[in-house]
Amino acid sequence: MPEKIRQAWEEIYIAEGSDWFWWFGDDHSSAQDALFDYLFRKHLLNVYQLLGDAPPADLARPISRRGLRPPYTLPRSFLDVKIDGRQTFFEWVSAGGTRGRPNVVRWRR
Repeated sequence: MPEKIRQAWEEIYIAEGSDWFWWFGDDHSSAQDALFDYLFRKHLLNVYQLLGDAPPADLARPISRRGLRPPYTLPRSFLDVKIDGRQTFFEWVSAGGTRGRPNVVRWRR
């Protein structure tokens, strides 16, 4: 296998094994989201450069757009809550919430 192709595969393996797959999404956020986004895209750009091909323009744009989200979520429907001293998840599942740390929603009760 030619060296450039082997290096391109190595870049693909690095991208596939990167933390991007872990942190991307509301459930797994960190202060390093932008860095993971950049590094993931950089490894994919390297594949195109190693193979002498022009990368797609989309790889120049960040995947994560978290800065564009409002710091709250709206309620999805009216709540059917029993005031019985017991707290259950399903009573509050449609509640709105605010975001404290980036993308961590705290439900209003």
